[in-house]
Amino acid sequence: MTRDVLVIAGGRLLSAVLALIALRVSTTVLSSAEFGYMALMLGAQTLSTLVVINPVGQWINRHTHAWWDEGSLAQRLRAYRPWVVGASLLSASAFAMWALQQTGQWPGMASIAVAAAVVAAVYNGTYVPLLNMLGHRKQFVLLSNVSVALGLVCSVLFTWHTASAPLWLLGQATGLAVGAVLARSSLPRHQLVRSVSGPPVLISRADYAQFCIPLALSTACMWIVTAGWRFVGEHYWGLEALGQLYVALTLTLQIWTLAESLLMQVLIPLFYRGLEGQGRNGMGAVFSQLINAQLPIYLLLLGATVLSSKALLLLFVGPAYHAASSVVLLAAFVEFFRVVSNVVGNAAQATRQTRYLIAPYGLAVLTLMALLLGSGLLKMPVEFAVISLAVAGLVLFIALSHQMKKLLDWSIHWSGLGIPALFAGLALLAVPWLPPVQSLFSGLLQVAWVGTVATALAVHVLKTNPGLKALLQIKLRGP
Repeated sequence: MTRDVLVIAGGRLLSAVLALIALRVSTTVLSSAEFGYMALMLGAQTLSTLVVINPVGQWINRHTHAWWDEGSLAQRLRAYRPWVVGASLLSASAFAMWALQQTGQWPGMASIAVAAAVVAAVYNGTYVPLLNMLGHRKQFVLLSNVSVALGLVCSVLFTWHTASAPLWLLGQATGLAVGAVLARSSLPRHQLVRSVSGPPVLISRADYAQFCIPLALSTACMWIVTAGWRFVGEHYWGLEALGQLYVALTLTLQIWTLAESLLMQVLIPLFYRGLEGQGRNGMGAVFSQLINAQLPIYLLLLGATVLSSKALLLLFVGPAYHAASSVVLLAAFVEFFRVVSNVVGNAAQATRQTRYLIAPYGLAVLTLMALLLGSGLLKMPVEFAVISLAVAGLVLFIALSHQMKKLLDWSIHWSGLGIPALFAGLALLAVPWLPPVQSLFSGLLQVAWVGTVATALAVHVLKTNPGLKALLQIKLRGP
């Protein structure tokens, strides 16, 4: 298991480097207005992937190992195609209607790019992680990075003569599509295809009504909190301001995605395997292990992001966006509450009681919309949009924690959070006294020392983390 963790860690580090290179290139190639337009295109893409695809994808994740053990996984995944086609049409149509209403012009290329991005992202997000879920770590890491690298190359080629957001997104979709095809073609060699009798049923109507519909309602609220707000932001602050804001949020997201995806790729397959055959008490114990293995890392990352916010902007985005350091600092809190809410929300998937997600996400949406509309009507600076996102994230985390306690008896190992919480607190206090970052060398130096301190603390904390130790004892591969 230690070797698997190292393989995934190395792969995620490479993916993060490639993503940051892509961010640097895209912020050099695309103007603020084009970046704002791409933010809206991606908002339309995630509408269907969150509301239509995510609930079914969660169902697949929850049953991957059981279907694999019985030999029906490949047949069930064939029934996924109508969902993907429907999702792509929904996102493309939604974006086209918005563009027509705003500009009066048909966004042909942009709608095609949105539809292509949905299909490519869904299949890449299904077949590539499937290798990881089934324990084939090296193939998963290789194809994850091939997808990102090829997407960057295609985006640069597509925008070589005309720098536009739709062409950049088409390039990203091309890379994801190739990665998905390669992952799917490698699965038969891993004995994925085992014939069983009966039709390929992905999910029954009763299970869809009980599991997916409540989850879809909560993910619709999640879409508003994570992407839908961009359309409100564009209305009040314009495309250029949205582009500046989106770059800072994307930079922070890339940093946090490195840690989140690394932890989830290592722990979530173990978590779902550990749930198999467990009663309520057993599931609560496994869920507590999942939470306590991740919370200390996220607190350390919060402090590290706060300390290095100015250096990150200087290193990884184009010069036109360097004034957004305060947004990066605020975005660190947005990301912290996002990832810890995602961790806590896993209790709903573990127990298949996804209706418990609706009220927390609904409350977060009401909070966000009230703050955004108030800020927009009062003509507050665009930074208040990020503050609104952070406050809504805090409300979501508190409400989710309350709801998930009703489902499972889980607990937080508070003593294990002492050092990470102290580091995060000291980082906030130190921000006004940090030396200015005026060159690439000073930026690299700041990121290096902050990363070294945070990594050393993470290693110390994880060595004594009982939740992580318990999860790593679980064997992924069944009969």
